[in-house]
Formats: sequence, structure tokens, C-alpha cells
Amino acid sequence: MVAFTLLLFLVGLWPFNFNEKNNAVISPAGGLEVARHGTAYTFAPAGKLQDLKQFAIHVEITSSSDGLNSFEKIFSYFINQEEMNFILGQWKDGLGLTFRTEKAPSGIKMGLGSALKEGERTMFLIRYDGKNILLYQDGRVGNERAPGPAPFSNWDRTYPLVVGTDADGRSQWKGTIYEIAVFDRAVMPGEIQGFKGPGVQGSREEGSKVQGYKGPRVQGERADNKQPTADSRQQETRKENPPAYPFTKRGGQNENAAGEKTPPHPDPLPPGARGIVGKGARRPLAMTDDRALVHYVFRPENTYETEFRGKKALAVRDLGKGEAADLVIPEQFTPYQRYFFRWDPDWMKKSSGWLDLIVNIVGFLPFGLLLTFAVAKKKCLSVLVSECLSEDKKEGFGIPDSGVGIKEENPPVSPMGRFATVAEVAEVTKLKGKKYPFMKEGEQGGIAAGQNTPPHPDPLPPGAREILEKGADRPLAMAGREAVQAVVLAVVVGFGVSLAIELIQAYLPSRDSSLRDLVTNVAGTMIGAVAATYLLRKRESAISV
Repeated sequence: MVAFTLLLFLVGLWPFNFNEKNNAVISPAGGLEVARHGTAYTFAPAGKLQDLKQFAIHVEITSSSDGLNSFEKIFSYFINQEEMNFILGQWKDGLGLTFRTEKAPSGIKMGLGSALKEGERTMFLIRYDGKNILLYQDGRVGNERAPGPAPFSNWDRTYPLVVGTDADGRSQWKGTIYEIAVFDRAVMPGEIQGFKGPGVQGSREEGSKVQGYKGPRVQGERADNKQPTADSRQQETRKENPPAYPFTKRGGQNENAAGEKTPPHPDPLPPGARGIVGKGARRPLAMTDDRALVHYVFRPENTYETEFRGKKALAVRDLGKGEAADLVIPEQFTPYQRYFFRWDPDWMKKSSGWLDLIVNIVGFLPFGLLLTFAVAKKKCLSVLVSECLSEDKKEGFGIPDSGVGIKEENPPVSPMGRFATVAEVAEVTKLKGKKYPFMKEGEQGGIAAGQNTPPHPDPLPPGAREILEKGADRPLAMAGREAVQAVVLAVVVGFGVSLAIELIQAYLPSRDSSLRDLVTNVAGTMIGAVAATYLLRKRESAISV
């Protein structure tokens, strides 16, 4: 019994990879290479992605996955598929997108089939302009939908941005990610360089395909990117609109030094501007910031060493505007959060889910069977009640093999009952199994007068006399109440063993802590326990007097 229990732990916790290296690394040539098990996520929730009216998501990737295991997550703002703001992932060879809105809390879904080929680098742009959503691949529209106005006020600001997996480390994607950008506006494909040529060279984001990374831009920015200074602007203004002659009278004609009248000099300020200046008001220049809200360029120069939860990690700088949402890549594979007793509502739709159910039931069925047989060998069904732990048998708990607590001719009966043995039945029935007292071995039976009579029939069924003569301590009777107690005890122990396994599995990257597994393990134990009580009662019927 102990050996089988250890076997369950061995199988349930294999391969014992509690400390596994995180297989998400920045390549020296550029790109975040993600493999099993590998993940990256933001230090904290990305709150700056709230209250969007429009958005655009740009990713440049190379897939190394076949997408057959699950909906594998590439880049998402979520915890898992049930708790999400948006998800971008791979299913088979297609790209899938799901994002939540007020009108569609379960998510609006769209995708592009046959879009991902192993080893082929490609770029995607998903843009939503407040009415329509379009999915581009390498600059060409691959799919579109018209969900209409879709406010995102129900987005949960506590979710992190996650790359390569779910937040709990599941649904692993494999491939390389070169760049990710999320905009708060519906950028056009023309604003994303690289669809037809290489990225901008010589900048701090060399290789980046996204324009606007240089920061805020003053309206009317010159094409040569040489921004005029305040002095140069003033000089140009003076050239185009020279100031009024110093002797100009308000509302009158200009006069020169000789007092000659000249035509009035045109006002250099636009209509209405003089009133603002006269009041001393200061009006800021209009500024626009075309950068992405979130922007990651996965190159070594955009990383730095840090610590996360007390352990070494590598961080990737967020080059977007607003409060930085840097990504962290732990040295050891550590999911953003651990998930205990996860329930997959769609498990019945997967063949692997049914296979897992059968394996769990069959695996724990022998456990319930063996545990019930082990309990049947005890004088007491429970060793935790005082009646089963009298002073003369505390040491052995009434276990026959120990020789402790079973030497009494009439051992006490537990309130929960006990099993009667063949030897006890023979004693109670005054040795019913003994041959007729005047019979000689191998002869016809006789009485005191010596008259021969037919042999007295043996009251014990075939095989029972051998058990009696050997003094075997074999269970004979199991009452209905005792059978129920045996099943309940087996189920409780099976639940404890399965619970321990599932709790530990939450810390193993290669295993899932699943509520379904816990339920099916207990079901297997119960089936085994019921089968064991049936076999014991059937044996009782075979050897009963």
C-alpha cells in the first residue's frame, strides 16, 4: 500500500523540475527567442492601456510552433483566456485575436488562417478605428470586421502584459518576437516602416519598424528633422512680418521722422491674437506625441539586469510614451502568478481532456482497492477512536501482524464495528466444523454401540476447514455499515493524496494543478473501494456457514 502511494506521487510529480531555466532569451542578433518553458511579462499591471477609444497592435514574429497543443499565446493583456482584455495567439497555422468590450464581455474574435509558417518572418498590424477592425499581414488586409463602437471601459487594469504564455505559464508558444508596439490610435500600415524596406538606421532603436519613436513632435515639423530654435523662429517671423513702425499711432496713419504720413503697417499677429497678447495670456504651442503607448524592440541594447521577486532577471525597456511598462524575463522559469486547481470549461471538447480523465480514474482505482483490503485486515475500521486504542493495544493499534492488541480471547468491538474471522465463528458455534466425535478417520461414522452410520456431513464449505486448521485470520463478514465506512475512509485518504499532488503540481512548469484531476482521482478511489467491498462480501458468501 505504501509502495503504491509512493508510485502515485512519483508519476504525478514527474519530472520534478521545480527549478527550470526560463527559455526566453534575447538573441545577440536581435529578437526574443521563446521556447518551452519560456515567458516574459511586465513588472506590474499596464495601467496606461486603459480608456482607449481606438488602438493598433503591431508585432513582428517568426513562429516555430505548429499550434496544435492549444491556443498558444504570443502577446496578451490578461491572466488567461477567461480573465483577459485582449489576446494575440496562434492556433494551428493561424493568428487569432480576441479583445473584450462592454458590448462583448466574452470577447470579439477574429483571425487569419494559414498566416504562420514555421521559420518564416512576418509582420501583423491590427487596427481598430472605433468602428471597424482590420488585420494586416505584411501590409495587406487579411481580414476585417465591423463591430461598431466598442468602448473598452470594462478592461481590467490589474492585468499584466504577457509574452509567450498565459500569466500562469501555460499555453506555451514557440518562436521569435522582434518587435511589439501598441498604439492609442488607429495607425495606418504606411506608418509602420519595414513592410517594403529595412528599418531606420543609426537611431537608438536601430531596426525598429515603428515611426514616431523619437518623441513629441511640434506641429509643422520640418521634413529634414532639423527643428528650428526659438531665436530662428523669431527671426523668420520678423522677416515675413516686420514690426509696426515705432511711431505708429493707435488706429492712425504711420508717420516718418519728417512727420509725413504713410499707409498703416499691417498687424503681424493673426486676427484675435492681439487681444490675447494684450491680456497677457500665454498659450502653449500645440504638441502631439505619435509614439506608441507600449513599444518593445528586442535587442541587447534595450535591456538591463534587474531582480524580480528576489531573483535575477533581465528587463526589456518600454520605449513607449507615458509610464514605462518594462518587461521582465526571470532567469528561472517563474510564471507571473501560480494557478491552483484550474478548471477548463472546454475540456470535453478536447480528446486530450477525455484521455486525461480516463488515466486519472484508472490510476487511482487500484489505490481505493488496495486501501480497502488493507483496512479489512484491521480489527477496527478506525484507529483514531479511544475504543480502538485501549491501554493494552496502543502500541500496535490492533494490527494482526504486530501481535499487539489481538491476544484477548474476546477482543472489544469498536463502535464502528469489526470483521469476524473463521476462527471466531468456529468458536462461537461450538466448533461446528469439527467432525462427528465418534467417527474414525476414513471410516463410516459410528455410535457408542458400534453401529455403522453414514458419515456426518461437514458443515463447512470446501476449503474452509484448511483455513480453520491453519488458524488463518481471514475476513469473513463485512456488514453493510462497515462497508460504507470502509469506502468513506478510502475516499478521504484518496482525496488527501490527490490534494497534495495537485498543490505541488502548481510549482512544476510541466504539470497543471487541475480541479478536474482532483475530482477524477477521488472518483477512481471510490470506484476501487466499492469494488473491494463487493469482493469481500462475495468471499463472505462463498465461505459462510
